[in-house]
Amino acid sequence: MTDITLKIVNDVKTRLHFSYSQLNTYISCPLKYKFHYVMGLNPEFLGSGLVLGKSIHDAAASYYRGLVEGESTPESVVSQIFEESVQKYLDESPVSFKKGEDHESMIKKGQELISLFYKKERANRVLFVEQPLEGTIPGTDVAMFGIVDLVEEDDEGNRIIVDLKTSASRYDDFKVQSDQQLTFYAELAKQNGLVSGDETLLRFDVLLKQKTPSLESYYTVRKENERNRLLRVINQVLRCIEKEMFYPSPSWMCPECGFKTQCNEW
Repeated sequence: MTDITLKIVNDVKTRLHFSYSQLNTYISCPLKYKFHYVMGLNPEFLGSGLVLGKSIHDAAASYYRGLVEGESTPESVVSQIFEESVQKYLDESPVSFKKGEDHESMIKKGQELISLFYKKERANRVLFVEQPLEGTIPGTDVAMFGIVDLVEEDDEGNRIIVDLKTSASRYDDFKVQSDQQLTFYAELAKQNGLVSGDETLLRFDVLLKQKTPSLESYYTVRKENERNRLLRVINQVLRCIEKEMFYPSPSWMCPECGFKTQCNEW
C-alpha cells in the first residue's frame, strides 16, 4: 500500500467504522460478530478456502499494481507471490483443510487459478488497486469503510468497480443482482465521486475451483434505491448491535467457523 493509503486505513481504524465484513458477519451469525468484533477474539483456525482466496487476492493485487505503473509482472512472479502468501497465512494461524486437501494440493489448485487469472484479456484501463474508501451512514456517527479490489475505466469513460472472488460454484443471476458487498462498494464509490449518475457498474471476476478451473466475469449495476435500501439495513444492524442482540445462527458455514469452542460454551 502507498503511504496515503496506509494513512486513510489507519485514520479510519481510530474512529467508529463499519465494513462489509462486519455487516456480513452479523447477518450470518450475530454471536460470531460478538466474538470477533466486540470481544476481539481471533479464530482458532482459518478455513483452507479462505487462505486460498486471500493468497490469490494478494497475488492479483500485486499484478494489477504493476499494470498501474505500466509494467507486466511475469506469471512466475505472480505465482511466487501466491505461494509466499499461503505460507504467511499458514505461519500466522492453524488452517483447517477439507477432506482430501493439504498444503500441496492448495498450492497446485492456486497455481492453476493464477494461470487462468494471468491469461485473462484486459481491455480496460486499471485506475486503482485495493482502493480504501470511507463514507457516511446517515443518522449515525459511524463511518462506512471498505477497500475496493479494483477500479477500471473502459474506452467510453465508464468506471467499473471490480471484486475478485474464488468459488466452488458458478454465480447465478440472483447472487449477482442481490449481492450486498457490491451494493456496499457501489455506495462508497458514489459517495467518493468515483462514479456519477444513478447507476453504478460493477463486476465479479470469479475463479472457479472446479475439476476444470475457469474464470468467469459477471456484470451488474446498482441503482440509488438499492443503495438506500442497504443503508437502511446497515442502520437496523447497528441498532441490534447497540442493543447487544447476539445469538448463534447455525448454518452450512459452521463446520469452517473458527469460533466453535466459544460457540459451544455459550
